[in-house]
Amino acid sequence: MNIRPNLAFPIAGLALALLPLAHANQTISQTSSDDMDELQFFQPMGQSFTAEGAFLTDFQFYIGPANQNWPVTSLSMEILDGNGLGGSVLDSQTFSPGGGYQWLDWSLKLAVTSGNQYTAVITNSGSPYWGIDGYDGDAYSGGQAYVNNYPQYNTIGDFTFQATFASAAPDAASTLGLLGAGLGVLFLAGSRKRVSS
Repeated sequence: MNIRPNLAFPIAGLALALLPLAHANQTISQTSSDDMDELQFFQPMGQSFTAEGAFLTDFQFYIGPANQNWPVTSLSMEILDGNGLGGSVLDSQTFSPGGGYQWLDWSLKLAVTSGNQYTAVITNSGSPYWGIDGYDGDAYSGGQAYVNNYPQYNTIGDFTFQATFASAAPDAASTLGLLGAGLGVLFLAGSRKRVSS
């Protein structure tokens, strides 16, 4: 690619100026908590949310021991289309966390539609060890908590969760950054050539 040195600098500058936009993230952070529900008893349990970007890049539930005397088991998460437990599965992942209180962190790259609703669902296998942290009130207006079994015993309005969105795919952001860096090198090379001549 032949780029005149006097054009390389503004092009490189434009690419670098657009880089923060490619990396721009929006995070939903619902950290209110006053209760923990046993996952084995109520599962599947889910939290709906409204997408705030073109890609869902991270989702976390806050989990902990509901019954510490039982064995620690693996957990599974799914992202469903729509608001509720009946939507189609868009992505899924299995986790094997150690015991104790922690954010169950799922890094992914799922294309979503900003403004649409989706539901993150969590289940476990064979032990009542795990619980999900939540809040009895309506802490998050863009979605709500869901339980499949015995909803009459559950008063959670929203689970404790975080969701991060990107305005562009992470790969696209990296490509734009490399483009800006490369054009910057071309500009410097052209400038040195003019000075030496």
